[in-house]
Amino acid sequence: LSPNLNFALTDNVAAYVEAGFTNVEQSPNTAVVGSGLTWMVTPTVQLDFSMDFGLTHDSPDFLGGFGVSFYIK
Repeated sequence: LSPNLNFALTDNVAAYVEAGFTNVEQSPNTAVVGSGLTWMVTPTVQLDFSMDFGLTHDSPDFLGGFGVSFYIK
């Protein structure tokens, strides 16, 4: 489960906050909270940056990411 809230900062930049919870058999339950930014560099290329912080003992302390998305017709 990963609810999030997104909002536009400009025409090309957006931000989001999120929470993530996992409950998988035979694995520890984890919970994280985080945020990120997305930037539409062009109409077909998006860059994104995110970071999450663990909320429980079994959760990762920190997760970070960077991504590139392409729209291909």
